[in-house]
Amino acid sequence: MSRDTPYTRTLRRALEAVGGKERLAELLGVSLADLALWIEGDAVPSISIFSRALDIVADGDVRAAPRKKRPPPKS
Repeated sequence: MSRDTPYTRTLRRALEAVGGKERLAELLGVSLADLALWIEGDAVPSISIFSRALDIVADGDVRAAPRKKRPPPKS
């Protein structure tokens, strides 16, 4: 069962905005496995990843937007 936290809610909204897990993982620069853990609430993303997800939610539906290559997150 997935947990309901600010992280999971934001990531789910970002997922809806971009239209799929693969696209969201690409935009966030993370693996699908990590993204799945965060969406289910089994782990917490870093603040920088969460901030990117917030930006995606704030931008709204970005499914038709051109893909931009982002540098991988710094650990």
